[in-house]
Amino acid sequence: MMSSAPSLNELVRPVEHPNSRAFAILAVPDQMADSFFCSRQHLREKTPLLKPNDAKYGTYFLSDSQLNFGGEASPTFLLLWTKENDRWKIIAWSVEVP
Repeated sequence: MMSSAPSLNELVRPVEHPNSRAFAILAVPDQMADSFFCSRQHLREKTPLLKPNDAKYGTYFLSDSQLNFGGEASPTFLLLWTKENDRWKIIAWSVEVP
């Protein structure tokens, strides 16, 4: 069974949609998007603190989901999306192990 995983960062905001039980869509502040790129993922914990009033949204969205095998916690599959030439494109992905 596939389900959405809750965001652990208060600046990454959930977007309501009809399939939110299966996967989450989250608005990512523009200032945080580069932390999802492979070359920067090891630096996520060192990302400067962003104040909620300074966060700008609308360019990047994150989708996340988990495949559940019984009661076992599974990794979360994250996809970072942005719009290029009027089409949505995945520009980064990661698997986060619990």
